[in-house]
Amino acid sequence: MNVTFNGIAVAEFQEIVVDKIVRSVGQLNHSGNDGLLELKGNIFGPSAIEMFAIHGDQRLKHDLVVLLTRSGGMQVSKGHDRLYALMHLAGDYEEGSITVDYNKNAQQVMADAVVYHINLHQNLNFLTESFRDGAEATANSRPDENNCPTWIPEEWMGRETEGIGLYLEDFDDSEAVHGGGMRHTECPTNAVDIKNLRLSIRGMKLGWVRRCFTSSTSLYTTVSEFWASSLGEYLQLCLEDASTVLSQELSRTINEEVDGRKHDHGCIRAGLLYFLELSKAPEKAGRDFGWAGEDVLDLLAPLENSNPSAWSALRHVLRVLRGRYCIVTNEGYFGRVPECNIREGDETWLVLGCPQLVVVRRQPSGRYWHICPVRVPALYEHEDVTQVSSKMQPGDKVGEWTVEDVELE
Repeated sequence: MNVTFNGIAVAEFQEIVVDKIVRSVGQLNHSGNDGLLELKGNIFGPSAIEMFAIHGDQRLKHDLVVLLTRSGGMQVSKGHDRLYALMHLAGDYEEGSITVDYNKNAQQVMADAVVYHINLHQNLNFLTESFRDGAEATANSRPDENNCPTWIPEEWMGRETEGIGLYLEDFDDSEAVHGGGMRHTECPTNAVDIKNLRLSIRGMKLGWVRRCFTSSTSLYTTVSEFWASSLGEYLQLCLEDASTVLSQELSRTINEEVDGRKHDHGCIRAGLLYFLELSKAPEKAGRDFGWAGEDVLDLLAPLENSNPSAWSALRHVLRVLRGRYCIVTNEGYFGRVPECNIREGDETWLVLGCPQLVVVRRQPSGRYWHICPVRVPALYEHEDVTQVSSKMQPGDKVGEWTVEDVELE
């Protein structure tokens, strides 16, 4: 049939369907989930209305890299069309600036998008959304079995990730840019080698990952499973003494600004201590805690009544930790990363043009794999880090660190 539908109506209908399915999934046990989740498929939420359904001046026009990331769930017959079919909707795209060429492979097409973005904005914001799953991969295995460059986000290639990125909003609103710590910097142009699919970055090695703490924080994680994870076990050690610098730094790492304020260390500790007590009661320890504790609200009700601030802090921390790991650097700094294939010995870098620090892995060739972005509050505020400038050249010294140019593959 040749039928025309109103785009806004379709998007709103999809949003209602998603809400009904998600609610139904939450009411069933594990055995009944697969069918409903398959039925849900790649249906968009409110962002579909913002980006695709509304026409004219009312449509929210994201930058190209944001559009590519947020549309990752869309299905296309050719991977090339993840760029070619959507680039005209981007707020920063100039018609004719990217040549449509189906003779290129999908990786080269997305590299073209990176070239366009860097030439226009001189930043590497897309690295904050680039990370790979597979925490159990061996040290010598490539993070991506499809041989895609590690610096191209998985969503751009139409592949989902288990982990959750560190930013949920537009890059320009990031804490790293406007939080008074890391300065806004620009990366060099001509950074992409299209033929070899390599990205040149300029930055400094600030340290390396000494320990990784994984956590089990899916929608169906039980209270006991959370505390049995390596992160849960480490949290218990930190909770034993609230006054230690170690405990307070970890508290800062798992905290974020919400509505212009942050939860204080005491509230976070009180909330986690209450949650720990739940794991000691068999009838409570086996309960799935869901998204930010939504499935155990009845168990958290006493805390909400006696200490609302601790209750709010606990739910916030459970949300922040879902789909994420924590690390400790060689200098003892705590950081938070997406759930990914990070491992001990990976290096932490400050890269010009990127609003987050990144974790990379050196290869025998001397080149690097990009692993993930990392949020390390103590490093953001480091006196030397705040002095970084876009004018830095290889060989320049910033405190004890040296500026280098390296390649990501």
